[in-house]
Order: sequence, then C-alpha cells, then structure tokens
Amino acid sequence: MEQQQPEKKHKRRVRYKGTHPRRFEEKYKELNPEKYGDTIQKVISKGSTPAGMHISICVKEILEFFDIQPGQKGLDATLGYGGHTRKMLEKLQGKGHIYALDVDPIESVKTEKRLHDAGFGEDILTIKHINFANIDQVAEEVGPFDFILADLGVSSMQIDNPERGFSYKFEGPLDLLCHLIDKNKMDIYDIKINEIADQYIEYLNQMEEMNLDIASEFIIMASTLIYLKSKSLLPKQEEAEEELTEEELIQRIIEYKKYKEIIKKLKVNYEENSKIFLGTQEQIELPKKRIEKEYDKDLIPNLYKTLLEKNEEKINKNAENIEKIAITDNYTVTSKVKEMFKAFLVKYAEIGIKGKNRYLFEDALIRQMEYVLKPVEGTFHVTKEQGRIYVLTEGDFDYEEALEALKRVFGIAYICPVVIKEDQGYEQLEKDVVAYVDHVYPDKNKSFKMHVRRAKKTYPGTSMELNADLGGAILDAFPEMKVDVHDPQLLITVEIREKIYIYSESIPGPGGMPIGTNGKAMLLLSGGIDSPVAGYMIAKRGVKIDAVYFHAPPYTSERAKQKVVDLAKLVARYSGPINLYVVNFTDIQLYIYDQCPHDELTIIMRRYMMKIAERIGKEQGCLGLITGESIGQVASQTVQSLAATNEVCTMPVFRPVIGFDKQEIVDISLKINTYETSIQPYEDCCTIFVAKHPVTKPNIQMIKKSEKKLEEKIDEMMDQAVNTAERIYIEA
Repeated sequence: MEQQQPEKKHKRRVRYKGTHPRRFEEKYKELNPEKYGDTIQKVISKGSTPAGMHISICVKEILEFFDIQPGQKGLDATLGYGGHTRKMLEKLQGKGHIYALDVDPIESVKTEKRLHDAGFGEDILTIKHINFANIDQVAEEVGPFDFILADLGVSSMQIDNPERGFSYKFEGPLDLLCHLIDKNKMDIYDIKINEIADQYIEYLNQMEEMNLDIASEFIIMASTLIYLKSKSLLPKQEEAEEELTEEELIQRIIEYKKYKEIIKKLKVNYEENSKIFLGTQEQIELPKKRIEKEYDKDLIPNLYKTLLEKNEEKINKNAENIEKIAITDNYTVTSKVKEMFKAFLVKYAEIGIKGKNRYLFEDALIRQMEYVLKPVEGTFHVTKEQGRIYVLTEGDFDYEEALEALKRVFGIAYICPVVIKEDQGYEQLEKDVVAYVDHVYPDKNKSFKMHVRRAKKTYPGTSMELNADLGGAILDAFPEMKVDVHDPQLLITVEIREKIYIYSESIPGPGGMPIGTNGKAMLLLSGGIDSPVAGYMIAKRGVKIDAVYFHAPPYTSERAKQKVVDLAKLVARYSGPINLYVVNFTDIQLYIYDQCPHDELTIIMRRYMMKIAERIGKEQGCLGLITGESIGQVASQTVQSLAATNEVCTMPVFRPVIGFDKQEIVDISLKINTYETSIQPYEDCCTIFVAKHPVTKPNIQMIKKSEKKLEEKIDEMMDQAVNTAERIYIEA
C-alpha cells in the first residue's frame, strides 16, 4: 500500500495591519497585483489605476505629435512601465532605435523583460539605468535624437514604496529631520536651522497635497523649527528653562539616529535567529529523508554495496582500454567544464564602486571582451544583465583559447565557467545541482559549501533555506562529501535570477580598469625589459596606449626593430591595438655626439627623445608619456637625471616601475610573456653611443648650455624625424 504523504502546511501570507497599514512592507496586494484579478477589475471599472499597476495616458496624442517614422532614433527619458515606449517601438516597424532611461530598481527590470518578451530586443531597444538628468551623457554617447519623451511624474506606488527613493512617509518628525540632514550633507553638530525649517515645511505641504496623514507630532516639530528660526533672527534673550533649545534638538536627533541604527541591527539579528531558535514543532519542517537515512540500520551495508556495483560497472565499461580508465580518474575541473559549460560569468571589481556612469565602464569592458574573442574559434555573445556580464556561446568553441583571451582583459576580476538552466521549480534545481557536482567532480571525497544568491525575490524560500536544502541534496547523493563552511575545497554557487546559474570555479582575471576609460598615453618603447612592463601596467589602469620607438640605422639592425614590433604585439594582447611610431634618430644622435660633451650624451639624447615623443603624442591626442625608468637602475635614471629629462616635458610622465627592483620587473615580464623577447641580443639606440663615464648628477643649467651648440640644426632635424616617422598598426 502506498504510503500517504503528509499534508503540507499552508504558509499564511502577510496581511494588512488595520485598514491602512503604516509600513509598505505590511501590504500584499500592492506587491503582487497580478494575483488579485477581481480587485484589479473593480478598481479599473471605477476609473482608477490599481496599486502596483500603470496605465499609460495621452498615448494617441503623443504619437500624433511625434509622427514617428521607421529608421528614426528616439529617447524615452522616463521608461517606467514601458507603455509609451512599446507604442513608439511599434511605430518604428523594426527599423531604428529607442533608448530608454530609468533608475527605478524594481520596475525597470520587469519592464525590460516585458518588452524583450514582446519582441523588442537589443537591436532596437537599449535600456540604461541612469537618471533622466543625464540626457546629455546619453546624447554624447549615441548622437542626436529625432524625438524625446520626458514624462516627468511618479506613481503612488513609487511614492508609497521607500525602496524606490520617492517616499514622503516618515516614522516621525525626527525621522524626517534625519532625512533632510542626510540629504543636504550637513554636519549634525552644525545644522542650518533656517534651511532645514524651510525644507521641513515644504515636505509637510507635499504630504498634505497627497492626502497623507499628518500626525500632530509633525506639526509640533514644525512649530519648534519656526520658533528656533525666528529666534536666530532676533537679538539674543535669556531662555526660559522649559523651552527646547537648538543644542537640545541636536542631541535628540543624535540619540534618535543611534537608536535607529541599533534597532536596524537588532531586527536583522532577530529575523535570522528566529529561523533557528523560534517556532513550534509543527512550524519547523525537518528534512525527513535525511534523518531517516541517518538512522537507517542498513545504510552502511547498502551504501557499500552501491559503491561496489558502480565501480564494477565502470570497470566493465572500460575493460577494453585500461589507459582510458586512468585518464578518466584523473580528469581536472577544466577538462570537465569543456564538456559541460557553454557560458562564462564575468565578475568585475573596481567598476562596481562607480556611480551613475558605471554603465560607461561596463560598456567599455564588453567592447574589449568582444575584441579579444574575435579571433577565437566559436561564436560568442557578450551580454549585460543586472550587474552581471555573461559570455554566451553557440555550438562548438575553443574553451582554453576563450578562457586565455578573457584572462587578458583589464577590468575582469574573475571568470566563472557557468551552467545556465531555465527556472523549472525547486525539484528541477536540486537535480541540476546534483548533476553538476557529479559531472564536474568525479572524485567526490571533498568538502564543500553552498552559496545561494536569490536575486529573484519571488523564488520560494530564503537564501539560507536554499543553502541548507541544496547542501542536503548533495550529501544525500554523495555521502562521501562533507560540509565545511570555513575552509571548503569547493564553493558551489547557485544564482537564482530569471534563469539559474550554477558554477564552482572562479578563475582570476587581470583586474584593473577597462581599456579606454582613462584617456590615452604615449609609451617610449625600447627593446629592453622595463618599457613593455610599464606599458602593461599603465594600460591596466584603463589607459589606451600608443608607442614610439627610436631607430638608428645602420647602427641598429632591422632585427632590433622587429624585436620592438614583437614586444608591441605582446603588450597589445592586453592593451588592445597599438599605433607604433618608428622614429629615425640616427642624424640627431650623431649631431649630439659631435657637438656635446660625451659625459652628457645620454641625458641630452634622452631629453630630445622625450621632446619628440611628446610632439607625436600631442598630435595623436595623448595626455601623458610612459617610460620604464626605475630610480638608480642606470646613469640616466638617477633622481637628478630624471629631473633633467622631465624639464623638457609639458605632459605628465608616468613611470609605473619607478620604485621596483629589477627582479620585480622581470617577474611581471615573465607573467606577460615579454621577457624572452626582451633579452634577445639586439642593440638599441640607447646603447650604441654611451660614454665611458656618463654624468649621474647632471646640472640642468649646464645641460642647457651644452644644448645651445645644437641650435643651428636641431629644430629642423626634429621636424624631419617627426614628419618621417613610420606608423605601424599592431594587433595581438
């Protein structure tokens, strides 16, 4: 007889406290209007808009006014529910583009999905999570618009929900005062009563206009503020003891803020601890399956028998080729992900702390990822979704090559090979997670920790509950595994969004900032170890680089030039394409050699290299120069020598390895694979005219005096060197 399953206890939803709850979180119809169809229809029939919904107005009039034609480009400055945007998209008939702006963190995500599901993809619609006040930034990025719609209003739902940033609801007068102090960035010990009083009264007026309840304590506080403002305008008088002074008000606000912070922390602790310690026996749902197994007397014998059967099956399956068995048993995670994973989750670090312009850094990162993946075998799509960047693949692709390419993209903190699954409920999620562990980790004798991120808040259960449930499912499937929350061998991460993302490996990226987000600079590239490292380090901070190389034929060979080209290619693997300017420096070097003291040759030649590099850099829109100089490494790199070369430059000179030991520089060159090329024994122009005893502490005035001997020809020779410079476009 089939055993009857115990009845699942219904979990009661949160209901209104009274007829008009004070806190938005105590409501439920406003949070899920789609569940209450009867109520919705009743409200609409009365000519009103239900809470949690939006009905677009003046749509016909707007469309008639704009007269939108296919192929045009428009901007909806306030996306909202997307009603106006959808109608404008329909007018485009699949040709053209609409950009939409919104900062609402709740509705904008829903609207984006709603429009994409309706067939309006990224080819015709781009949604940017920025304020409409930054229209100028968008226009600068994408060009002028044919039409712009700015529906500057907010819904009652937005105002009612404090998470959306529009709420005029405050728990009391001190709560409103704290809000105004924070909004105006005032020092709490130096509150400008005049400003606060005016803004306080303005807020009360707004609350009245929206027919919100105004409690008596708000009115009393307003009266107090007006009194203190008036008193500040009058001559000082002796205060009555019972009157509230400005100092006492400040102390009250400080105490209120302290208690509010304490209550916030206590609330979090209470909610978390209540899940563990509180509740009756009937309310606590225990994992019966797991407990039954723990107390099953036949568990160990049955488990042993199962393991033997699986092992025997495996041996029989591979009996024809013993070598294959050995290889199978030694699979790495990388070899397994090649078979299973068709996508990468890319995590960034520094970009996450940017403000409203974060999207600019994200877009730059995506462009660089697309660039490095172009030569990789396979089809790749780089997408952005809710603070995450994904690389999606189609068909077969070169996993190792794709991974290596992404590891060279500045701005990437971690690359996670990820399995993407459709959300088909918890039971399927449990199966997918167990299958993932089974496939990727043949050796199950490992400790693990579950890490669930429940970004989709409608998904049943909390992150903590899902951690426990999924961890239990893995233990049930693989008893040899064990949980270690402090130092696990595996961190199995599940992100629940519109889709399910499963991954357990985070491969470090290079970090830094995306190329092109911090201007452009000119690298003085020699054939040595230091300058390629310097270029790499500055590029890592988001600077696009070009390079200049000083060639001195016939004293330097074509092999020496090719060596520099090869180094530029290696740097370009990280920095993106480089314009390499090859300057013929022979005549200038010989002229300096003939006219100037030989102990000053190195410094004077270095000064003219900096001048020429700066001229080329300015022509190409560069904002600085980059050199591989390190203090004290050679005669031209003493502090005095560096000061002498700096003196001829108007641009800033970036020297990222200035404080590095030689071995530290070598270590980075080995990491970026430039070392072996740098040590090839080909002379460069900096080493062919070197004095036996070069000056190490040059006097700038003496150097200038020596350079006066060059005045007859040097300007003309510099013009010739700049105008005849060979430009070589270099890609990795």
